[in-house]
Amino acid sequence: ISNHFSRLEVMAMLLAALTHDIGHPGVNQDFLISTSNHLAHIHGDKSVLERHHCQTGRALLVDSHLLDHLPDTQQQQIVCIMNETILATDMARNAEFMTQFQRVVCSGEVAFTEQQDRMLVCQMLMKCADISNPCRPWIHSRRWSHRIMEEFYRQGMGQTICPCKNHEPVWH
Repeated sequence: ISNHFSRLEVMAMLLAALTHDIGHPGVNQDFLISTSNHLAHIHGDKSVLERHHCQTGRALLVDSHLLDHLPDTQQQQIVCIMNETILATDMARNAEFMTQFQRVVCSGEVAFTEQQDRMLVCQMLMKCADISNPCRPWIHSRRWSHRIMEEFYRQGMGQTICPCKNHEPVWH
């Protein structure tokens, strides 16, 4: 990565990785929309969680003064990369990103000199990291697997939007 990305870009990707799920309420986007949650209203029912993570991550950067030593243009570049990579984790847009990535890969070479290709690589790296838990050894991924099952179970309690509605958790 260091051969193709600047130190600023690498820092932005690391900050995005650290904040890509910050402030996660423990429910999915469909649940937030179906229950008329305030986050769905604030973010217009589109990429609700991802927009919330971007907003919370930006607020954390401002509150921490982490980027204050950088010129405004570099701060804006970091926030832009963070936003674009975090928004790429929205699974509702997965087909869109996969189609773009397949187009670039099938063309024979990623043009790291092109900003669009560089951003797409950043987005794909974030997407891979975001869904990588099942690839880890079971001893590590089990905890997160149970958490996601618990999330789905909680979303089904008293709701008609989840097929596991009112069933006993199977992992207890």
